[in-house]
Amino acid sequence: MLIRLATRTSKKTLATALGIALCVMVLSGSISLLDGLQSSTARVADRLDEGPMLVYSTVPLEDSRIDQALLDDLGDSYSALRTVKVSISYGGIPLQDTIVVSVSNATFLEASLAGLGDGEIWVGGALLASAQEKNVTLPQGSFLNVTSIHTSLALKYERVHPSTLLPDEWALATEETLKLLDPSLEEDASFLLVNEDSADLPKLRDAGLRVLPTAASVDFFRQGVNSLQPVLWGLAIAVGSIIVVLTFTLSALEVRYRSAEMRTLRQIGASLRFLLGLVLLQSLYVAAIGTILGLSLGSIVTNAVVSIAPLGGMATFVLPAPSIAGLAIPAVVALIAGAIGGFVPAWSAAKRTIAKGVPSRS
Repeated sequence: MLIRLATRTSKKTLATALGIALCVMVLSGSISLLDGLQSSTARVADRLDEGPMLVYSTVPLEDSRIDQALLDDLGDSYSALRTVKVSISYGGIPLQDTIVVSVSNATFLEASLAGLGDGEIWVGGALLASAQEKNVTLPQGSFLNVTSIHTSLALKYERVHPSTLLPDEWALATEETLKLLDPSLEEDASFLLVNEDSADLPKLRDAGLRVLPTAASVDFFRQGVNSLQPVLWGLAIAVGSIIVVLTFTLSALEVRYRSAEMRTLRQIGASLRFLLGLVLLQSLYVAAIGTILGLSLGSIVTNAVVSIAPLGGMATFVLPAPSIAGLAIPAVVALIAGAIGGFVPAWSAAKRTIAKGVPSRS
């Protein structure tokens, strides 16, 4: 009987449930989008491999020089790289302006340069894509014309360089080849990649060298994304407050319009606990309907917004990421707020029936 009385629907209950649904939709959609943003940022950071620190003496990097004597004193593994700006062409067709790099110690890069000999070059995937756009086929073993400020060399295209921290548009060559392209390289390293936990970093800084995380911008962005987490709790409190007001208003109106019914229930033996449960259960029933509808709308609306955004010229790499927390938090907030909003009218209704002369029964 209690359940049947508490679950009666009217225009007021449906309107309140819709209001609760809109609140839950906003909260669940916000959590889903933030989870998606955090997930996308983490994937970008993982692809960039945040570990190495870039050590250089000046910018641009091809003008950086680090004394070989300093490298001899380093205890941890590192990669010393020398770079030269070049233009690469094939059969007289310009393909790419890029940087050729030589790695004197490939331990940290996890890139084996075995098999790369003098007069050979490993290109990046970007050069092959550029050649394809210009309808140029580059068979392995063909010779590319590599031109620097100082000279021009014919280097045999050997293979695409392995996936490393080096940009995809760069190319790899031996140290001897780089010295031919730029005789001023001598024995100094252009720049280093050093592990972020290396004990050599203080020594390098003391030598006047600059140290920069290779993915500092991604770290900064990720910290900004993580700082949004407290905002969600503020949103949850605001949503809960609105739901309290909605359920309080509904319960107060229901108590007023059903006061005669409640007095009758008391007269035929209904306990005070029964009346409290009736009003509270009705509040929870309306909150539950609003929660289910709101969670459904949250998933639909967030996916729709992300899908339609590009049509308005707004690029986005965020995909909503539904999670247990994204469903549980809005549901818990709505149900607790519904119970709070219904308690005061429920207690008021019980006291009012006593005041009307109905005997008290616990």
